[in-house]
Amino acid sequence: MQQHFGQFNFRLNKQCTLVVSLEHKSQVNEVLARLPKLGQVIHISSRNMDLHQMYLKAIESHQSSALSKENNHE
Repeated sequence: MQQHFGQFNFRLNKQCTLVVSLEHKSQVNEVLARLPKLGQVIHISSRNMDLHQMYLKAIESHQSSALSKENNHE
């Protein structure tokens, strides 16, 4: 399960923990202001993607976009 809300992506991991990731344009302060409204914040971490991860993310995004466009034309 993955949801997109504005510049935030939400998904449940295998431990049924809500994982929030930010788009590159997102501001951490904005996320920190919204998260307590969703529930208890247990852990916050920051991670930068390496070049390989960025490449895989771009491919995934491109494939999702192409599939969405294909489905809209049907």
